[in-house]
Parts: sequence; structure tokens; C-alpha cells
Amino acid sequence: MLISIATAANLNSKPEGAIEIGKTNNKKVETLLGEVLKDNKLTPEELKTLYDARAKILVAENEMAANHLKKLHEDYDLIVPGYMASELDKLIAEEYVKRHGYHPEELGVKQIEPVNEKLDDMIREGDVSIQGCESPGNPNDPPYADSNGVIYVVSYPASDSAHTPADGTNWDDIMAGTAPFEDEFGVDVILGGCYNCWDASDVDDDAYNLINDLEEDVDHKTENTVIVGWVDDATLNGIGVLSGHYSVCAEAPVWWVGKVNWPDDSVVQHELSHNFDAQDQDESGTNCTG
Repeated sequence: MLISIATAANLNSKPEGAIEIGKTNNKKVETLLGEVLKDNKLTPEELKTLYDARAKILVAENEMAANHLKKLHEDYDLIVPGYMASELDKLIAEEYVKRHGYHPEELGVKQIEPVNEKLDDMIREGDVSIQGCESPGNPNDPPYADSNGVIYVVSYPASDSAHTPADGTNWDDIMAGTAPFEDEFGVDVILGGCYNCWDASDVDDDAYNLINDLEEDVDHKTENTVIVGWVDDATLNGIGVLSGHYSVCAEAPVWWVGKVNWPDDSVVQHELSHNFDAQDQDESGTNCTG
């Protein structure tokens, strides 16, 4: 069933693409879809109801992203345009704050533009780390953009109660964190997301366990796809595999007292840099990539 996005008349923005309903295997979700879409409209609040019912919601920046996401997840319940992820993330954050009494962004030491000495200290302390980075990676290894300059970055918020991030897919942060790659290198970063697609309940808060679990649970499928997992907190503020398809970003490090809690858009940009073969400053030596 395909519903033109023009039917979402009660929403202020007009996004690209369409709302597409998949072949759901969840009877509760199927019933809810029939109820919320009977007026051919889908509000952020109704989308939140579907999210709470564990609907597998794909979010796509455009039609290219939607088609790519369907290759990653054939068993989706519905696809919505990117701006709706931003609205849904806000509702998820409101509920998180009500439930926990705080937002992870409020924790730890804020560091927006650290001086070089402070940056060196934070790298040595391991506030942000990468996996397997003793030697430079190979720029000929994937992930890399395809012949059309396209690379997909897909956000996966953990769905289990122990790891669910406060901001869902962190859609706005993903947009801000990937924009510099487009500006600097002229690639076309196509964004996607998947709610209720990654269950990390079988691992703890250790960042290495989380990224290994993400790699086990989610198949990146193509060489021009990067998978970014999101959790509320972890033993590192972020972790990314050098020249690899997987990163995990934490909205706060679990040892947040006195530690730097990097802005989420900076975290995703940092970890994607590792995926794209950039090393940390102290490991790159004279080959520092900035």
C-alpha cells in the first residue's frame, strides 16, 4: 500500500518520497496501522504509537534511501520520510526525560572546541576510541562511495530497554555529522534509519561488545553502506572500526563524572572518520589526518 506524502496535510513540512507500508508480521502493528491511517494521515504522535508497539520503522532521506533500506530489511512495517524521524526523536526524548529525570546530553563535561592540549589528553584517556588501529588502514578497502559518489549511512538505535538512546535515530545529529563529508569530499551521503531493528539486550555497556553485537545482528549488504548504532551510554562515547562498516555512538559515556561528553554530531563525525580510514591523532603520528 502506497500513501502519497501529500496526504500528510496536518504536517508543516513537505518531505521527499512517500509513506510505504510493508508486509507486517506483527498483528498488533497491523491493527494500529489500519487505525492511524484510516484518514490517510500520519502524525508524529501516531508514529510514536507505532514505535511503542515495536513496529519496524524505516526512515529514508529520499527515494534512493527507501529503495536501499528495503534491501537491508525486507520485513519492515513502514517507511517514513526523514523529517518524521526528527519529530519522532523529539517525542522519544521527551519520554526518556520523564522516565529518567535527565537527558544524557546533560551529563559529563561539555567540550565543544577543545584546544590541542586538551584534545591530546582526551585521546590518551580513551574518551573516544577505535578498534584495531595499530597501523594505518587501507583506503582501497570498503566502505567507500560507489561510482556515482553515493554512500549510505544508516542509523540503528538500540531497541532494548537497557540501551535505548534518548534521541532515537539521532536523525538531526546524523545529518549534521555527515554534512562535512559531503562538503569536503564531494560525495553524496544518503541517510537512512531503522527503529526496532537492533536488539542489544544480549550484551552489556562495553563499547566493544556493542559494536560486535551490531555487526552480528545487522548485515550492511553493500560496500557503500555504513551502519551506525546508537545507545544511551557506553564505556566509550563512541567506537568505530577503522576501514569498516560499523560504528556505535553513545549519547554519554557511562563513566561520565568528570569526563568529556562530546556533542552527538561530533561523535558520529569522529567515528565515521574512522570508518573512512582516518586514525586518531596520537596513532597517526606525522601522518595526522586532522
